[in-house]
This record gives sequence, structure tokens and C-alpha cells, in this order.
Amino acid sequence: LAWPGAPALLRYGIVGFLLAAYFVSMFEALRWTDPVSAGAVFTLVPLMSAAMAAPLLGQHLGPRVWLGLIVGGIGALWVLFDGSLAHLSSFHVGHGELVFLPGCLAYAAYAPVVRRFHRGESLVEINFFAILTGAAITGLFGPGEIAATPWLELSLKVYLGIAHLAVFTTAATFLFIKYASLHLPAAKVMAYTYLLPAVVALYEGLLGHGWPALPVLAGI
Repeated sequence: LAWPGAPALLRYGIVGFLLAAYFVSMFEALRWTDPVSAGAVFTLVPLMSAAMAAPLLGQHLGPRVWLGLIVGGIGALWVLFDGSLAHLSSFHVGHGELVFLPGCLAYAAYAPVVRRFHRGESLVEINFFAILTGAAITGLFGPGEIAATPWLELSLKVYLGIAHLAVFTTAATFLFIKYASLHLPAAKVMAYTYLLPAVVALYEGLLGHGWPALPVLAGI
């Protein structure tokens, strides 16, 4: 990797800021709300991305794609709430959901911004400097907590969890998203997030925590 220069680093920094805003708002929101409610807010991301891609990239979706996004969002919500209208009706927009909403907007902007800022550079270069700047911005949010953490006393399990988040759910995932963003409309890239509840349900079944009921399968 070579030093990209100030103009490129600024572009990568904006991408990194979007990452930082998403992660900080998500973890902050989970102090106030549960993962299911946060997941419900997250289902808005593909629709937000489609709305942003129109002015940023001139990507205008046809009615069939919009219909697909809406149906996919309804299915994801149905899985999140266990196929229960009672659970769905109990959902309300509280403080945690409002905290997570700006992070979802940042995540939705990620795909169109990456495509807008791409100047033919290597995706590995973009990924490296975007995550580097994103880590620095995230660090500014909680320097006291980072300094106070007894890093040498943490268990191996904690470090394995950190490594998983760093390698798979950050570096690898966002590299794949960057690649897809250069080959697909932004809304279609983000529409893959609708598979997340179904994949989680599959993991739960494989781990022996029970397979989803028939109503949930209908949502999948």
C-alpha cells in the first residue's frame, strides 16, 4: 500500500466516517433498545439507499424493484417479530430507535458514496484507509473508555470476538460491499441485508436453539 495523498485520503475519510457513524450509533442505540427493534429500523436501509442513489448517481429504480424492496422489507420485519402481529404491534419508536436512525442513514449512504468517490483505485486500498480513518473517528467517541480498559486482563474469548468483528463483519464485509457497489445499483446492494434475519434463523437452528415456526418461514 502506498500513501494515497491528501485528496484521496479525504474521500476515504468520508467513507470511514460513514462506517464510524453507523457502528457508534448502533452500539449506543442498543443501550436503549433491543436488537429486534433496532433490526426493524435497519430494514429501512435499502429504501434510504435507493433514495440517496437517485441524486448522487442518477440511479432510478423501476416499479418492480421498488415492489421487491417493499416486499423484502415486510418479509424481514415478519421474521424479526417471529411472525406475530402482537409482537409487531408492540413496536414503538423510542429513544434507542431515534439514536440508531442516523446510523442507518450513514450505512445507506455507504454504497452510493463509494461508487461516487471511486477513481479507479484498488478496492483493497480504499478498504484499508476507510477502515483506518473510521477506526480513528470511532476512537474519538470513547477515548476514556479505551484508556480505562484493562487490555492485558481480557480473556481470549473477548479477543476472539474482537478479531471476528474486525476481520469478518468489518474488513471482509465492507470489501464485498465496495465491490458490489461498483457493479450493482446501490439499492440492490443494500437489499441483501433483508437476508440477515433468515440467516440468523438458520444459524439458530444449526446451533440447536430451535428452528423457526411456520409463520416465520412464511416471512423468510
